[in-house]
This record gives sequence, structure tokens and C-alpha cells, in this order.
Amino acid sequence: MKLSNRKQLAMLSLSIMVALSGPQALAAPPTFGCAATGSNAAACGYGDTASATRASAFGYGNVANKADSSAFGDQNTASGAHANAFGEKNTASGAGSEAFGGTNSAAGANASAVGTKNSATLIDDSAFGYGNTASGTTNGKASAFGYKNTASGDYSTAVGYKNTASGAFSTAIGAKSSATAEVTGNVAANTAIGRLVASMLDTATTSSMTKSMNVPELSSTPTGWMRMNIHATP
Repeated sequence: MKLSNRKQLAMLSLSIMVALSGPQALAAPPTFGCAATGSNAAACGYGDTASATRASAFGYGNVANKADSSAFGDQNTASGAHANAFGEKNTASGAGSEAFGGTNSAAGANASAVGTKNSATLIDDSAFGYGNTASGTTNGKASAFGYKNTASGDYSTAVGYKNTASGAFSTAIGAKSSATAEVTGNVAANTAIGRLVASMLDTATTSSMTKSMNVPELSSTPTGWMRMNIHATP
């Protein structure tokens, strides 16, 4: 059969199929709209954009627009270099940041937000769980783990249930604890510890602890002698 005859036969077959199945058979196939415009970039799914070198965007409505960034899942954005956003509606905007889960934000460099509705805003901040905020003040490195904890002081830590650590180097652990005073000194630490009970989580007690170590001068003890003080324990 000649080529022209084959073409005519194909057109005739298509016309018969349209007549039998109705006008919907002519509907255009869906447009996926993925765009991988960066060098060695990859985009696969629906409405995904990978616009930077070695960027990757897979799933639905994901955007990876910095070098070596990755956005996988549903409407995630990785806008920091080497950033990763996986899950649903996560944003990793800091360089080397990571946002995994649902509606998390990692804005600081090397910051991590994992879980649901967590926020890590400064360098090396970490927020894991649900509704936690690790924001630091200037230098970052704050950590908030659990449920709706806030670590807003540099190098602060809040772990448990609705704890707040707002002073630099402060620690709030347990339930509804608050460590607010900024601590000075090389070995000092400000700690708030809450108490957990079966009925729920009680209001925490707050304490401040200061550690120190004093080493006597070598001349206070004669050479070759060792002195020990022994106290009986009742």
C-alpha cells in the first residue's frame, strides 16, 4: 500500500472513532507544564520548575530555583543553594537548609524544620515536631523539639510541650517551662524544667543553676602529700 493510501486510511479510521465516541475524543491531552531550564536540571510532574544548575523539582507545583536545590512533593519551594524541601507546602530558603513534612519553613543557612508547621529562621536553627519555632536572636543555633515550643535565644533549647527558652544559652524542658534570663560566664547555665503528669502537663517550676569549679594553688598542698576530706553521709 502506498504511503498516501495509508495516510488516508488512518484519517478515515480516526473519523469513524470520533463519530462513534462523540466530540470528547478530540479533547487535547493535558499540558503538564514542567520546566527544567537550568543546566543539568530535572523537572517531572505537573507545574514543576527547576531553573538553576542541577536543580530538581518532582511532583505538583514545586519550585527549585537555586543551584543543587531539590523540591519534591506538593507545592514545595527550595530557594536556597543546596536546599531541600520535601512533602507539602514546605519552604527551604536558606543555603543548605532542609524543610521536610508539611508547611515547614527553614529560612536560616543550614537550618532544619521537620514535621508540621515548624519554623527555623536563623543559621543552624532546628525545629522538629509540630508548631515549634527556633528563631535565635543574632547568631541562631536555637533548637525547639516537640509541640509548640519556642527557642528564641541564641544557642537556646526548648524541648517538650509549650516551653519557652528566650535567653541566650537557656534551656526549657518539660511542660510550659520558661527560661528567660540571659546567662553570662563560661560554665553557667539557665534551665527551666517542667513536670509531666498522667492527667496532662502541669505548669513547670523554674530554676536557675550555676556551676563552678575552683582549683587551689599548687603551693597550698605540700609536695608529695595528698589531703582528703571525708564527710559521713546520714
